[in-house]
Amino acid sequence: MTFLKLNKNNKNNLKLAILQKKWIIACLCARWCDNCRKYKINFFKLSQRYLKYYFVWIDIEDQYHIIGDFDINNFPTLLIQYGNKVLFFGEVESKISLTEFIFNNIYQKNKELNSNFLLEKENKFWQKNIELSFRLNKNYL
Repeated sequence: MTFLKLNKNNKNNLKLAILQKKWIIACLCARWCDNCRKYKINFFKLSQRYLKYYFVWIDIEDQYHIIGDFDINNFPTLLIQYGNKVLFFGEVESKISLTEFIFNNIYQKNKELNSNFLLEKENKFWQKNIELSFRLNKNYL
């Protein structure tokens, strides 16, 4: 199981996972958010069921210096990427079953996703501005 609470000491582990084309399931949250605190427990449990995937907890305020500024409408927000290809970015209900449903559907359809998916306007934005290795390589201080 890989569950990582992102910080400056382990960000290179995430970079390596991206380079190794691992599935990254990241939750973007804030410490003050009650929904996020509840969701974190179930997000961790989900990581225990999907052992070969890389689950990352990112507090967008505490880790701003690592990850930069995300335009988040609501918490929790889920980011799913395979290697350096972002496949989903959006808010989810705090029910972990929805996260699992989204992830499983994207996982099943990944083979069908082709370059047309990456050329769509919203997805081009994700690849340019949301993708984690891009953000981890920038300096936000």
